[in-house]
Amino acid sequence: MTHDLVFTRQFNAAVDQVWRTWSESEYVRQWWEPNGFIDMHLREGGTSFVCMRSPNFGTLCNTCTYTKIVPKERIEFTLKWVDEEGNIVGPAEAGVQADLPDEMFHKITIKDLGTHPVELELEQTKVIEASGVTHLRYQVKK
Repeated sequence: MTHDLVFTRQFNAAVDQVWRTWSESEYVRQWWEPNGFIDMHLREGGTSFVCMRSPNFGTLCNTCTYTKIVPKERIEFTLKWVDEEGNIVGPAEAGVQADLPDEMFHKITIKDLGTHPVELELEQTKVIEASGVTHLRYQVKK
């Protein structure tokens, strides 16, 4: 069974700064995967190809296709699992647990709450349920 999952966090930062952490590859790389690979084309219809590398867990790659971009407010995209060459694969072939969905929709919303803080909301659809708790379990295989 799958569900939607929403994370909401507030940051003591300017909207521009929070936006850059999701929209510019050099900033995304700092929090997403400093040792991996990121090729971002942030525009409606554009794609990103991201590979995370870990000596403990191996490599996990995915691609995002952007469906809606509202600068400094919203990014919407569909994430699919891919191999290191960018070919679409299923979750198990990508190296994650087989019961994850083949694709997941994400919506990132940034809200200016005045003079700092800024609220960031991340909505993810088709999240699996395990042990009565709705969450994603990314356990990358070697």
